[in-house]
Amino acid sequence: MKNNNSNTKLILLHPYIQKQGTSNRLWLLAIVSFFTIAFLVTLIYTRDSLPIKTTSAAAVAAVTGSSVQSSSALPTTVINTLLHYASKSNDSYHMTHAELKRISDVLQIDVFDVQYTTKTSETEELVAAVKEQIGNECRPVQNLLFSECKLGINDLPNHVYEVDWDLILIDGPRGDGPDGPGRMSPIFTAGVLARSKKGGNPKTHVFVHDYYRHVERLCGDEFLCRENLVESYDMLAHFVVEKMDENSFEFCRSKNTTSSRASSS
Repeated sequence: MKNNNSNTKLILLHPYIQKQGTSNRLWLLAIVSFFTIAFLVTLIYTRDSLPIKTTSAAAVAAVTGSSVQSSSALPTTVINTLLHYASKSNDSYHMTHAELKRISDVLQIDVFDVQYTTKTSETEELVAAVKEQIGNECRPVQNLLFSECKLGINDLPNHVYEVDWDLILIDGPRGDGPDGPGRMSPIFTAGVLARSKKGGNPKTHVFVHDYYRHVERLCGDEFLCRENLVESYDMLAHFVVEKMDENSFEFCRSKNTTSSRASSS
């Protein structure tokens, strides 16, 4: 998320984010239209009592990896509804209302498609590969667009890697089975984007859902770092990661991530 000329942007790494066909986009348009019409009808009949919240931020809604753009901000009720729908499309554990509210209270959404090539069963192997390449392709500070790191997501639109993101939410892809893609790549990518900021706020808020699971906790500790964990609410972990010098070659200041995991298991 980047605040620039009152615009707010978010990378939402969401379950089932794949290149979808026309039918999915038509379904998305139908769903968004339905929610918008429903809200407008409600507004007509309750406008005298309905509290109004104004904002100039542009909103983009994400459902199953597609996006719809709007020239003005969607109402808060619609944003909350879309976030709730997006979370329910995940077939693993869903985000709770309390978790969603903490995020939706401050978000307007801008979404991109993501391709995943990893498997949950390969987690330890992939993390080890990153450690071997931490001084080269898997550096914590770099432009991932040009990286060949196995956990780096490098097929997003080019400008994504030039934005100073202030908030990243990770709630996908699937990570509930050995053949699922897992969330190793989103967590690693979020860690690199946060540390590679060129300007703006030096801190990036990274939310990781399902942090109780092995992959999320392992990769969170390795690439977002336990020292940056400021809050754990239900299944949602909140990290605050600061940008680093381009000559940095360690993700975490503390060297005790492995031992701390071992002692807590």
